[in-house]
Amino acid sequence: MRPLGRTLLLWRNERKLTQAKLAALTGISRPNLSAIEQGSRDVTVRTLRRLAQALGVRPGQLVDGEGPEPTYTIDTSDRQAMDRVARLAAGERLSASAQEKKTALALSSLMKSKTGWKGLKRIRRGTARSESEMLRRLKSELGPETLAHLIRRVDKVLGGAP
Repeated sequence: MRPLGRTLLLWRNERKLTQAKLAALTGISRPNLSAIEQGSRDVTVRTLRRLAQALGVRPGQLVDGEGPEPTYTIDTSDRQAMDRVARLAAGERLSASAQEKKTALALSSLMKSKTGWKGLKRIRRGTARSESEMLRRLKSELGPETLAHLIRRVDKVLGGAP
């Protein structure tokens, strides 16, 4: 079960709302909304209802950690899956699930734009906005620790380290 703040972030990103826009829709201050998403502030039932209504979901979905259908997913407890995604992102051709391929492609695209890495030739740089959205989605759906781990693993694969 996801924490409320992370679930709220996923739904906000799914609806393509900024914190400022969601804050305006709900009457909650933007700093307060940010604190709720970070998990450093509790919410009242009234606030929870306002957030759910603005996002078009049931309050129970937010409380229970039910996010939207994930775009990028990987079983973080499966070391082989993590390794496959990293190796795919580094340009190796492997047999993998569609979700692993999608996650690897997004990761590869981000690495290309942020580091100038040549990587996969079929990937073109996206717009700054699309790259920013992709980074936000990867961070929110995989978690910042998992994303950092995958990036380190891709660096190892590219460097030839085991």
